[in-house]
Amino acid sequence: FPSHDSGGYCCFVNANVIILSYDNLEYKEILKKSFCNFVDGYSIEKSLRLRGKKDVERFTGPDFMDFKIKDYPNNFLIGGNQDSIQKLKNKYGPNICDFYSPPYCGVDEFDYKLICDLIVNSNAEHVWVGLGAPKQEYFMARMYDLLCEKGYGHIKLYGVGAAFLFHSGEIKRAPSYVRKNDLS
Repeated sequence: FPSHDSGGYCCFVNANVIILSYDNLEYKEILKKSFCNFVDGYSIEKSLRLRGKKDVERFTGPDFMDFKIKDYPNNFLIGGNQDSIQKLKNKYGPNICDFYSPPYCGVDEFDYKLICDLIVNSNAEHVWVGLGAPKQEYFMARMYDLLCEKGYGHIKLYGVGAAFLFHSGEIKRAPSYVRKNDLS
């Protein structure tokens, strides 16, 4: 992970993300510029192990969020709907400093300046993005560039996919033994 003073964005890479990056050089560059790419998928983990990477372990976006958000102060949430965000605020308490539930639109249609101002004004240090791939990776890359332009390059963004839906209870997550053995 980057030091306390440096920021960036973190992606959780599954087979879908890999396939998208083969055909899309812009998306591939976004993944390369990420400060961290976690293995988020059994097929990726298995493929890496077959290539000799024995110490590889899967760490999904939802697992990472639940593991870390409790330890991080000043978290900003982007994604979900008003109900899911309220449930997450109830679950994680004072560690959530603010949120933005964007309208359903394409990644080019977001009001990046408004969202950047919301993040900066909330004093967030960690931004959890639950927009799904590939939208959240495009969003994080653009937002991080804007944060850097404004002098807030220390902020860290995490693309956690469906984590908001799982942790708010809106979607039931498969049991851990099912996920661990890639039975879902």
